[in-house]
Amino acid sequence: MRWRFRFRLGLAKVVPIATSFMVVALAFDIVDIVRSVSGKPQASVVGNFLIERANADAQMSSAPGDAPPVAGETLSGPTTPVTTGRGQGSEKCAGGGVCNGKAPPRPAEPGMQELVTDIVKQREVISAESKAMAEQKRLIDAATLVLDRKLKVGVAGNAASGGPSKPILTPQDAARLTAIYEAMRPADAAAIFDILDLHVGVALLGNMPPRRASAIMAQMSPQRAILATQMLARRQPLLIPVSHDGG
Repeated sequence: MRWRFRFRLGLAKVVPIATSFMVVALAFDIVDIVRSVSGKPQASVVGNFLIERANADAQMSSAPGDAPPVAGETLSGPTTPVTTGRGQGSEKCAGGGVCNGKAPPRPAEPGMQELVTDIVKQREVISAESKAMAEQKRLIDAATLVLDRKLKVGVAGNAASGGPSKPILTPQDAARLTAIYEAMRPADAAAIFDILDLHVGVALLGNMPPRRASAIMAQMSPQRAILATQMLARRQPLLIPVSHDGG
């Protein structure tokens, strides 16, 4: 048994050495082939590498007490360990890379935030204006309905009596309607004056300040504006009684 062990130990020493010599011989053959093909006297990189590898194998086989190379080490040195987990991944996430398969949320730009704020404010303003316009429309519709009823009653009464026309609007109604139309935008008031009874419209325009009345008439249709101008020029107190106390 002892001689078998010695034989195996000697064989283990001889085989690497023989292999190294074979590698060296093969390297020289490769160098000769490269030189013959290229015609250059310099040794090729492949040949030098094979020679150095053969020498390293011979040195390792000649030292039986040396420990085998540690797994993970190469000829160029130990490899750098790869860290997995939160260390490197968190750095990538912080640097704007992909984290856990998902891109990190991008922070909102200052300009975009200001734009969103402006849009929200504009919506609030538009909502408030819409509510105010709806309330104005409700008041105008109610006033127009009352006015139409009074006109119909007045015209029917005058036709039945055969007498002169009597005032249809009281001073209170005229003042209230005038205040409503003055508070409106000229374009909105003009749209109503275009379909309103012309006598009533002229009476209301006559109660307004000249600048406000002219702004409304400028937005009216040309035909209605011409008729209103003619009636204002020869206006008589038919609808709204004028007080003669002051002369």
